Amino acid sequence: MTQEQPADDGDDEAHRLVLIERVKLTATFINTIASGSVLAGIVIPMASLLSGAMPDGTHVSAFRLGMSAIIWLFTGAILHSFARRLLGNIDR
Repeated sequence: MTQEQPADDGDDEAHRLVLIERVKLTATFINTIASGSVLAGIVIPMASLLSGAMPDGTHVSAFRLGMSAIIWLFTGAILHSFARRLLGNIDR
């Protein structure tokens, strides 16, 4: 007859810390995608338009540029919110 060994508390704590770091890394990755969305969808097109770096013959209406900016900003905000929610669930 064998007796079960109690779980090592040090291993449980180490496992918990690894899981927390994985969640933090995932949240950072999602937040980086959110930042890239805003950069690629808003900052770069606006900078290209303002600096005159748009290709010849390219015309972008103000409405289309504004709608694109709103969509990309909304996308970035949703992704950022998801990353914050991941981090908020760490202690639960």
